[in-house]
Amino acid sequence: MDYDLLQLQEIYAPRPVAVPPVNATRELMQLPGGEIRHYHLLEQELVSDYFLASKDYGLSWKKFPAPPNCPGATVCSPYSGDFLTLRTDRSSPQQLLLFRSQNGCDGDYTRTAVATLSGGLVCRQPLPLRRIKRWVLPVQEHRPGEPRRCPAVLLSDDDGYSWQSVHLPTLPVLKVAAPHQGVRWLDCGPEPTIAELADGRLMMLLRTAMDFYYQSFSDDYGQTWTAAEPSPFYGTITSPLLLTLSSGQLLFFGNLTQPLPELAHQQTAYLNDSELSGQSEDVFTNRDVLHAALSDDHGRTWQGFREIWLNPLRNAADFRLAGGRADSNDRSVHQAQALELPDGKILVACGQHPLSRMMLIFASDWLLEKERSDDFSCGLGDWSVHQYVKSRLGNTRGPATGHCAYNRRPGAALIPSPLDYRECLQVARFADPRLIEERQGAVWNFPMAARGFLRLEFMPQSGAGEVLFLLHDHWLNPTDVNARQYACLSLQLQPGGQIGPEQSRLNEKNVLEIFWHCANLQDCFFRLNDAAMQPIEFLRPPLHGLNYLHIQSASANTDPLGVLIFSVKAGQR
Repeated sequence: MDYDLLQLQEIYAPRPVAVPPVNATRELMQLPGGEIRHYHLLEQELVSDYFLASKDYGLSWKKFPAPPNCPGATVCSPYSGDFLTLRTDRSSPQQLLLFRSQNGCDGDYTRTAVATLSGGLVCRQPLPLRRIKRWVLPVQEHRPGEPRRCPAVLLSDDDGYSWQSVHLPTLPVLKVAAPHQGVRWLDCGPEPTIAELADGRLMMLLRTAMDFYYQSFSDDYGQTWTAAEPSPFYGTITSPLLLTLSSGQLLFFGNLTQPLPELAHQQTAYLNDSELSGQSEDVFTNRDVLHAALSDDHGRTWQGFREIWLNPLRNAADFRLAGGRADSNDRSVHQAQALELPDGKILVACGQHPLSRMMLIFASDWLLEKERSDDFSCGLGDWSVHQYVKSRLGNTRGPATGHCAYNRRPGAALIPSPLDYRECLQVARFADPRLIEERQGAVWNFPMAARGFLRLEFMPQSGAGEVLFLLHDHWLNPTDVNARQYACLSLQLQPGGQIGPEQSRLNEKNVLEIFWHCANLQDCFFRLNDAAMQPIEFLRPPLHGLNYLHIQSASANTDPLGVLIFSVKAGQR
C-alpha cells in the first residue's frame, strides 16, 4: 500500500509543506519518475548550488547539493528525452543561453547561445506543446526607443536548438485620474504566462500597470496572437500563472487585488527620477494575498477565486526589514509556479522573501466549494486587517533599508465578547498619528457566487460611529478609503444602528442577511433580524459574482466602539 499517496489524499484545503529556497517563478520541476525538486540558483553564475527534493508527492523535503554546473530546474523534452532550459546571459544581456543535457537531469549540461534577447528576462520555463513538435517560451524584452520591457514569445521547432521571436505590442499604461494623484509603475507586459488549452489554442496572461491582467490568444501555436485586452482577472503589477491539468481543466494563480491609489509623488522629496517618472515603483500595497480559480471550458468561465495563501508578514510592524534582505527584499506572496500531483492535488510554490514564500498542496476541488463560514474560533488567520504605518518609500537605498513598502500594524482585533466567553471582531477607529489611515477595516474571502448570500451576526453599539458593510468581487486594502467607490454592494450601519429603513437593536446581537443575483438585479435584497426583505441595488456590476466581505469604519472621528462581529457565512444559493 502506498501510504504516501494515502496521506496526499487526505489533503483538501491548502496545506503548507516547505519553504522554497528561492523566489517562486521557475525553479520547481518534476522528474519523469515522480521526484519533485525546487532548486536554489546563484543568479550571477547561472548555476544551482543546492535543491530541495521530495519523493513522496511533496509531503516532505530534503536538501541536497546540486551537481557541478547544474543550471537549476529544467524541462524534460517529450520529443527527445533531453533536459533543457533557457536563461539570459548575465555577462552579456543580449544573449539567450540554452542549457541542455542528453544524460538525464543530473547529467553534463552544454551551454550554447541560441538567440538574442535585448535586455530580456526569462521568468518561465519553456512549454512543450502536445499537438505539434514545438517549444513555446513567453519572455520580456527591451526594444529601441521604448523605456519599458515589452512582451514577446520565443518558438522552437527543432527541440530547442534554434529559436525565433514573435514580438507582441506594447500594452497601455494607467492614466493619472482620480483617485490617483501620481503615475503608477509603467509595468507593461512583463512576466507573461502561457498555457496550452485542451482545444489546442494557446492562452497568455500578461502582468500590467492597469487594474487587470491582460490576455491574448493564439490559434496557430504561438505564431500570431490576438490583440491583448483586459482579462477576467483583477491584478496590478503582479505575476499571473496558468496551468493546464491532465483533465483539460485550466488553473489560474494570481493576486486578484487592487493597490491603494497612487500618491502625489512629486510631493515626496526623497524619491528619485525613476520612481517619480514611473520607471520603478514607490510602494506595493496589493501583494499580500494569492488566489486561484478553475475553468472547465478552456478559460471561458471561471470558478473559485479563493485565497490560497495570505502573507504571514501582512501585519508586521517591521515589515520593511523583517528577516533581513536575504535573497529578496520583496516581502510578498506574488509570483508562483505549480505542478499537478496525483488524485487531483496541486503543488504550488509562491512568494518572494523567505518569510513570505511557501510551497502548498491543495485539492483542485477545494476551489469549487459552495460556501464558507467563520466564527473566529481559529483567530484571524483568514482575514486581512492590517493598517499601514507612515514609512520611507521607494526602492532599496542600500543595506538595512526597506523596498517599496510600508511597515504595518494589526488593525481590527479580536476582543472579549460581551455575550459569552468567546471572542468577537471589533472594527473601530483609534487615534494614532503614525498611521496612513486610522479607520480600521476587515476583509474576508468566500467562494465566488454569482447568485449568493451573506449572513452576518453583529452588534451595533450605543455611541458608535458609522460602519460600512461592503461586498466586492476582488480584494481591496482593509483601510482603503475609496472602498465604497469600488464596491459592488454597500450597506451603511448608521450611528444609532439604522440600516436603510430598518433599525437594529443596540448593544444586542443582530443578524444581517444579504441576497444577490448578478443575472437578475431585481433579485437583490437584505433582511435584518427576520424583518421584511428590503431591496438593494448594485453600485456596479461584478465581473463573475461576489467573493469578498469588507467591513470598514466610516467614522469621521475617533470611534473606540465601532461594531462587533460574531460570525460570518457566505456563498452560493
